[in-house]
Amino acid sequence: MAGWIGLLHAGALAYAESGLAGPKEKLPWANFLRDAVPASREIWASGQSLIQKGVDEDGSFVLDAGGVIPALPGLPKGAEQVALPRVCWMGGIQNRAMIPTAWLGIETGLTHLLAALPAQPAPWLPLRAIFSASMSRDCMRG
Repeated sequence: MAGWIGLLHAGALAYAESGLAGPKEKLPWANFLRDAVPASREIWASGQSLIQKGVDEDGSFVLDAGGVIPALPGLPKGAEQVALPRVCWMGGIQNRAMIPTAWLGIETGLTHLLAALPAQPAPWLPLRAIFSASMSRDCMRG
């Protein structure tokens, strides 16, 4: 899968560089691809390292309905009281030193991915307020 993503990424960037789609400076997706795809690959690679080298093969998923809807503009009154499912994976640790290293790679990738988002996303979707690198640290703390 990562090979196909790399191929598509390289092809899209080459297309943007060629000028066939118009001036590169006016193509917002070209800058996004340049920054976001490597960040996504970093997240993927760190996640794979965490799963393959950091934790045991055996584990379990826990699902509950204790999540809450984040504050989003335009939600109807009372929507914040709707329970959302939360998923957690629990398992043994195979390589304790690998876990913070892999998580740092995931967090760094998320930070780069957030930086690649447009400064002015759709007004109805405040992505930077919803997803933040500090949110990933909070998830790890439990």
